[in-house]
Amino acid sequence: MLGALLVGTPQAVWAQPVQVEAYLDADSLRVGERATLWMVVEHSFQSQVSFPPPDAGPTLFGDLEVLGQAASGHRYAGTARPGGRVDSVGYAVTTFVLDEARVPPLPTWVVAGEDTTIAGSRAFTVPVPSVLPSDTTTAMQPLMPPVDFPYGWRMWAAAGALVALLLALGLWGYKRRDRWAPSGASTDADAHTTPYSNAQVALDALAAPAEGEASKAFYIRLTDAVRTYLRNRLHLPAHERTSAEVVRALKQHPRVPQQAAGRIQAVLELADLAKFADTRPDAAANRTALRETKQALEEIEQSLDETTVADETNAAEAGENGPSEAESFASP
Repeated sequence: MLGALLVGTPQAVWAQPVQVEAYLDADSLRVGERATLWMVVEHSFQSQVSFPPPDAGPTLFGDLEVLGQAASGHRYAGTARPGGRVDSVGYAVTTFVLDEARVPPLPTWVVAGEDTTIAGSRAFTVPVPSVLPSDTTTAMQPLMPPVDFPYGWRMWAAAGALVALLLALGLWGYKRRDRWAPSGASTDADAHTTPYSNAQVALDALAAPAEGEASKAFYIRLTDAVRTYLRNRLHLPAHERTSAEVVRALKQHPRVPQQAAGRIQAVLELADLAKFADTRPDAAANRTALRETKQALEEIEQSLDETTVADETNAAEAGENGPSEAESFASP
């Protein structure tokens, strides 16, 4: 009987848009105190929902520290909303900020067939009360006056001699460089650019905007810098791949640290929200995304530098001049 009802139900019975709600199960959160962050998504029962991973970091979860996934479940919306389904997930969280904890829009991915919809919750803040009693200030002792520390003339003379020596060395080095540098010669930075240095220039030129229309343009330039670096440094066709495919390739790459791949995943997911889901991250989230991007590229670069010498030594011993490991990884 139930099967017949489901077969007879038209696919267009669910006409409501995807609804995402995020909330904390407590009115406030003290520093180090545990609580549960809930995400609830109402959608068509014919679609599937993906939630943010617990290790996404501050780019997605803001000032909340996720300790792990607490629970998950689903139910059908019932006769009030035929064809609807409600999925939920809970994260065990805490915080270590003062006054209030910021929670940015949290993304979800709703997959129906070959179509994927990105929807986000509303941003909110959680009060973080002080852990100190209100009357502790009355028990504090007054500050003691500073203690005089006598400086002898010998100490001042030694400091002056050191400063003079440093100035003389700096002047000598500057004149020596001008003497031996050929006229019209370019500096090392101009003559030898690398994918990492180009990415640094592009990221340093970005300024995290406040909440508004500028966020979309900011994330377009941010992700373009990341994808260009991955293409030129790892030979990964990042511009031709989706965010999920780029993250999957990074996590499978033997030279990319998993922590760096996780940072890039969080940035790309937040960027997808800003570019395709009409979500406007606030200024703090934009600053975090820029900082996490710089940190991720630095971690990748350090890992590549540490393994370059060992790889070249192994290739010389084996007498092979085949394609590099990064090129072999990127080829289909």
